[in-house]
Amino acid sequence: MNEEIREAIKQLAKSPGTGAVPFVTARVKQVDWDKRLCKCEDEDGVEFFDVRLRAVADEEKKGFCLKPKVDSYVLLGPVNNFSSSRFVAMYTEIDALEIIADDEVLIADVKEGKFTFNKGQNDGMVKVGPLKDKLNNLENKVNDILVALKGVTIPIPVGGGGSYAMASNFASIQSLQTTQKSDLENTDITH
Repeated sequence: MNEEIREAIKQLAKSPGTGAVPFVTARVKQVDWDKRLCKCEDEDGVEFFDVRLRAVADEEKKGFCLKPKVDSYVLLGPVNNFSSSRFVAMYTEIDALEIIADDEVLIADVKEGKFTFNKGQNDGMVKVGPLKDKLNNLENKVNDILVALKGVTIPIPVGGGGSYAMASNFASIQSLQTTQKSDLENTDITH
């Protein structure tokens, strides 16, 4: 095929109103995370402004959203087959991801290596193994104290002498059952 024909087809494919608008590979120049938009530039220097990072351009910010890394490459698709309105279809690198469904929120900050569930209101995620070990140590210590107290006899002068066994005071206190991993672990979320 002649080079002039190839270039004409390429230009025709880029023109609005000539059928399907092609997807374009572009470099991310700027990200406006608050608005969930980015600015991109293709290999020919054509700039794309207000490129959507979400399916819907509204204020709710619900759904699934990836934050592209500046200077990474993305694949831009046309919104409703308009070359002037684009969305990011694929990413080569991201800085964050966000999933918002009703009141459930997951934010993964790739730069910081942190994952935040529900705005972090429950602090850090528990390391189940070390927590179980600490709880078992505490439970065993309390059980040792109970055994020791049940065996103590304290001499108390009672109407002329004698002693008072403490066992009856502690008989109703049951030993603690040791914590099992399954008591603490939510297997739906692992790390």
